Amino acid sequence: MAETAPLVATQASPTTPSKRITSIIKLLAESPGLTNIPSTHTFTLNSHDQVVSDTEEPVPVIDYSLLISSSPDQRSKIIHDLRKACQYWGFFMVINHGVPERLMRSMIDACREFFDLPEEEKQEYEGKHVLDPIRCGTSFNTSVEKVFCWRDFLKLFVHPVFHSPSKPAEFSENLLEYSKRVREVARELLKGISESLGLGTNYIDKALNLEQGLQILSNGKYKSVEHRAVVNKKAARISLAMAHGPSLDSVVTPAPELLDREGNAPAYIEMKYGKYLELQQSSKLDGKSCLDQVRI
Repeated sequence: MAETAPLVATQASPTTPSKRITSIIKLLAESPGLTNIPSTHTFTLNSHDQVVSDTEEPVPVIDYSLLISSSPDQRSKIIHDLRKACQYWGFFMVINHGVPERLMRSMIDACREFFDLPEEEKQEYEGKHVLDPIRCGTSFNTSVEKVFCWRDFLKLFVHPVFHSPSKPAEFSENLLEYSKRVREVARELLKGISESLGLGTNYIDKALNLEQGLQILSNGKYKSVEHRAVVNKKAARISLAMAHGPSLDSVVTPAPELLDREGNAPAYIEMKYGKYLELQQSSKLDGKSCLDQVRI
């Protein structure tokens, strides 16, 4: 099955005016006489929000070198750890993954240089549709949001067809190498997660988004995590997220084998992956609202 791999680079800007702020955020922060954050960029807690505090329980850690080990005992332990992390946490940290440190630093630096480009150069990549192969902008979906996220983003499809902005210099070269290395890691993780569900090593290889897609395929057994972050007060934060999913025409649905084995009814409707991405990217950034819309 063909696969897609969208990459999202975001720069979360400081909550105090700074020369590092870009796009709409940059223009806002550099406005003469600005002393407070406007209400359009100020989030307030509501009754549904939860304040997340530090926990003594550590974030699950998956040693990738053990996952690809030739030792059956080591691989079995890691697959057990993957099952627990996906079922109870919805995320995990990967160590010993083999992606070079210098490559990760180069990719972060290249993204920072992109966000620092003059506004007229970045406007070439604004895009008109959520599935455009190259698209940059501010917040998440300004067409439906009343309060905007304090961030700028660059979204690219890097597989099966590789897309990249032509500026800055070496961005494309770094991105090509980085995306290939990360895809290799992701595919091996998918094999382990597939085994942890009792579906066989290659069942979901090249078939799913690693976040909300797994919750659908596992019929809710494996969780989708809500992403939350606190913006620094002094320095911008660069984040790189690379989703791995099937071809845009593939239908995403709970695995029939799991439903038959566990005697459960489907918890989510069938939907083409491309339509799911459109729904996800066209909605407001509101927890798991996209999953709620496809839940039966």
